Amino acid sequence: MVFNNRFVSGLFAVGFIVIIAGIASAQTAKTGDFKTGGDTPEIITSVPRTMTYQGILKDNEGNPYDGVLTVEFKIYNVESGGSSLWYEPQDIEFVDGYFTVELGTINPLNLSFDEDYWLEIIIGSDILFPRQKLNMSAYSARTDTSDYAFNADLLDGMDSGDFALVNHNHDDDYVNENQPNSISSDMIIDETIQFVDIGQNGADIDQVMKWNGSGWIASDDEVGVGGGGWADDGTVVRLETDSDSVGIGTTSPSEKLEIEGNILINGKATIGSGHINTGTYATVSGGGNNTASGHYSIIGGGRLNMSKAQFSGVFSGYSNLAGDEEADTAAFVGGGSNNSAFAKYSTVSGGDSCTASGDYSTVAGGQYNTASNIGAAVSGGYLNTASGGHSVIGGGNFNVNEGNYSVIPGGYADTITTSALMSYLFGIGSKLTGDSTFMVDMPHIRFGDEATGYEFPTSDGESDQVMATDGNGQLSWVDVSSGGGGWTDDGTVVRLETIDDSVGIGTTSPTEKLDVSGNIKASGTITSGSSITIDGVNNEITSTTGTIDFDDENLVTSGKATIGPNHTNTGGNAFVAGSNNTTSGAQSTVGGGYMNTASQQACVVGGGQQNEASGSYSTVAGGLMSTARFQLGNRRLFHYRGWYKKHCKCILCYYCRRVW
Repeated sequence: MVFNNRFVSGLFAVGFIVIIAGIASAQTAKTGDFKTGGDTPEIITSVPRTMTYQGILKDNEGNPYDGVLTVEFKIYNVESGGSSLWYEPQDIEFVDGYFTVELGTINPLNLSFDEDYWLEIIIGSDILFPRQKLNMSAYSARTDTSDYAFNADLLDGMDSGDFALVNHNHDDDYVNENQPNSISSDMIIDETIQFVDIGQNGADIDQVMKWNGSGWIASDDEVGVGGGGWADDGTVVRLETDSDSVGIGTTSPSEKLEIEGNILINGKATIGSGHINTGTYATVSGGGNNTASGHYSIIGGGRLNMSKAQFSGVFSGYSNLAGDEEADTAAFVGGGSNNSAFAKYSTVSGGDSCTASGDYSTVAGGQYNTASNIGAAVSGGYLNTASGGHSVIGGGNFNVNEGNYSVIPGGYADTITTSALMSYLFGIGSKLTGDSTFMVDMPHIRFGDEATGYEFPTSDGESDQVMATDGNGQLSWVDVSSGGGGWTDDGTVVRLETIDDSVGIGTTSPTEKLDVSGNIKASGTITSGSSITIDGVNNEITSTTGTIDFDDENLVTSGKATIGPNHTNTGGNAFVAGSNNTTSGAQSTVGGGYMNTASQQACVVGGGQQNEASGSYSTVAGGLMSTARFQLGNRRLFHYRGWYKKHCKCILCYYCRRVW
């Protein structure tokens, strides 16, 4: 039992009052025989050199302690410091906290008692303080060497305490020898009757005292039948019967030891056989033949595992090692067999014959894998070695990564050398020496899925070749001339290498020199030497001569222009827009609409449907089936043919308002 300072001081205060009375009582009980015949008495038998010490032991919460403890007693001639003059250890039984011990039964009290003495008590590793000064009763032992003390203390061999005082009386406080009921319970001081004061009373071995309904008798211990209880062999407390079980917190233990509740162990703990546990606060909680020698180290189970570093641990497995010296702080092996983690904060999670020898290194599993530099890691596989700082091998077989901060995700027999820092290697039997390189060395390098993806060639092409697809997901190197000259950058001009080639944008089969399937946005000038046609499925702009210029907001043409589908534009510098319209007069215009016609010079149809401007300089603004036919001198006549009432046709002159 470990006593803290609060406990010790409390124990000392409780025991001190009882101690004084115990010591004084013990010394007045000393006797000895002597004979006279001269001026001085002759000592025949020495006074017994013992003292009785009594006290009570309680814990921090004031609860009396029950059990057996080893208590050491020392006597000094100084209150503090100095060297002990007498020493004696005794195993003391505490019952409800009370204890009695006779000092001097092991080592006689061969002291002169001619000076002041102090008694020091040690329980476990705790020294009770201050020391207790022995009172005067202890010095009655001086009579053993004082020639005349016997004359004052003994009479006919009897102690002076055996005689009544001169002024005594015979009231109810005194009893006579053999008087019935002469001693009552009130006359007995508690805790003063010892086992030696109780007779056998007919009891046999292993019998106990029982109440039979009218009195106490000696009888068999029926409660203890089937087991011998506890036996104290001095330094060992054990069960008397090997087959018995122990229950703590339960009356029906199902195992040799069953505890219903928590367990607090202050110190190291060892469970199982054949273990070696020499580490401070170390724990071996199972298995067999395991060794925990590191401070605060732990072995969970398994066999022949060793945890030698401080704060290190082996969870289970066979013949694993966590730290080969105390300084390998917090090395850990989770399980497996023949694994070793012997660097600071290194870890081997499992596997067989794996090693993590770099600080903060990790091997997750596999067989014969090694992480030998700071922060290196091997996730699994077989015979992989990550020796670069913070290098990683994801798995595979026979891979070696010597480059700092480099990665081999897996594969077979790949190598990254020390010169290849911060590099990645995907390959089979490949070697990477370049710094900061992403290298893929595989027979097939594919992007996308197998149905719609594409695969790269496995080797470089020839000079000036380009990579082209066959349309079925396979890229290959081809000559530029095999599919045309392609594009050439002359510095300030980008052009087609072959002038006979066409350019398709949004289409793979251009029908013109430039075929755009989609919209065109221009912020400058589009110039044509002869004609321009922009056809968005018959929505077209056509110029036979001149240019079509685009600026921020305006469309400027030189020559005729056609915008929209299905037009007929034969007039010089004519303009037509909309759909299915016709411009045949020079400088004639159809601004939009459907099936409109401008057939004379400078005539105009603004829009609408089936309108006609057939006179020079005539105009139809819009509407349906309207006609402007006439010109009178320099004055233009606007005539309209329209629907009137029940589809009666009429001609209305714009100027005279007459119906023709």
